[in-house]
Amino acid sequence: MTLGILQHGGLAELGTEFLSADERGIYNKFKVDRRRSEFLAGRYIAKESVRHENADLSPNSINIVHGVWGFPLIHSPGLHRATLSIGHTDRCAAAIFYSSNTHPVGMDIEEIKKDNLPAFKSFISDLEQELITSAQLPYLEAMHLIWSSKEAAGKALRVGFTIPEKLYAISSINVEEDVYHISFERLSMLKVIGWLHGEFSICIAFPSVWNLGKIKRGTAA
Repeated sequence: MTLGILQHGGLAELGTEFLSADERGIYNKFKVDRRRSEFLAGRYIAKESVRHENADLSPNSINIVHGVWGFPLIHSPGLHRATLSIGHTDRCAAAIFYSSNTHPVGMDIEEIKKDNLPAFKSFISDLEQELITSAQLPYLEAMHLIWSSKEAAGKALRVGFTIPEKLYAISSINVEEDVYHISFERLSMLKVIGWLHGEFSICIAFPSVWNLGKIKRGTAA
């Protein structure tokens, strides 16, 4: 399993040569430069994550398309059973690649900003905010990690927030060596690990039967 992180200031200078024909079609539909930049960054780091384990593949031979609810799927020979999850902000993109689809994996990245708190509070319960207080966690950062954990779980299940929000209720938050370990009250089959990456929060959701332990985090520039 490979996680890639890319901090970018706009990748328009790369052109679209590394995109597949299907991806160029998606890219050309975007009329706003910000959305084009986010799409390029997400696809770039996703392909680099794939190529980390498949070095013989050229970037434009990796065809990443959208599933019925918008989740990424790899339509390329030899990769149809792989799992891919992509997240991005205005300034950073990340992707996680797993060579099998037998175990669902999802990831999310958020830029830590006070402006996000009003939107987050409608999805984060009083009990979850009490978990932050009782564990003496930094409030702003922990709120972003809780939100990211729910986003990551939704991506792993490939349903997003189309299911009732209460299903994403968090039962515990523990911190070990700056890594947040998050469990869900109802989704006992999933766990989340999260951490802070500069001004960003990153979370990965994965089956609770896994024991990921420490993970190696890489950054592309």
